[in-house]
Amino acid sequence: MPVFQYTATDQNGAPSQGNFEAPSEEQAREQLAQYGLTVTQLQPVGSDADEPKQRVSRDKKKKKGLLDLQIGGGPNNEDISIFTRQMSTLVQAGLPLLRSLEVMIKQQEKKPKFKAMLEAISEKVSSGGNLSDGLAMYPKTFDNLYVNMVK
Repeated sequence: MPVFQYTATDQNGAPSQGNFEAPSEEQAREQLAQYGLTVTQLQPVGSDADEPKQRVSRDKKKKKGLLDLQIGGGPNNEDISIFTRQMSTLVQAGLPLLRSLEVMIKQQEKKPKFKAMLEAISEKVSSGGNLSDGLAMYPKTFDNLYVNMVK
């Protein structure tokens, strides 16, 4: 599957960049949009780079990449339930929130989309945001009830 290098801005206007694996450029744009990102530049990486692809460049600002995603199944209800239970246990045991998120990120080797989501949430928290704000960036995964329970 082709890998695309992207530059994008999130819903708050913060720039990000990274690599994204998708069957086509169009699907890569659609999936990144589902994560709340507005793509400003997208180009193929590696052996697929020789194929002609549309390139859009609006913003030259770049930030260390937050997302390296694969198209495929995102977290299901069971994954969210396990994540919630394990985060609760880690925080109740006295582990700081960011360290708890790091532990959860390391456990997501088989779920690259969920891992990328948790990395972005961790980035939001480490930059001074609330955990609930980070979760709210993914309304298809963490609904309003979940986000408000975390608040």
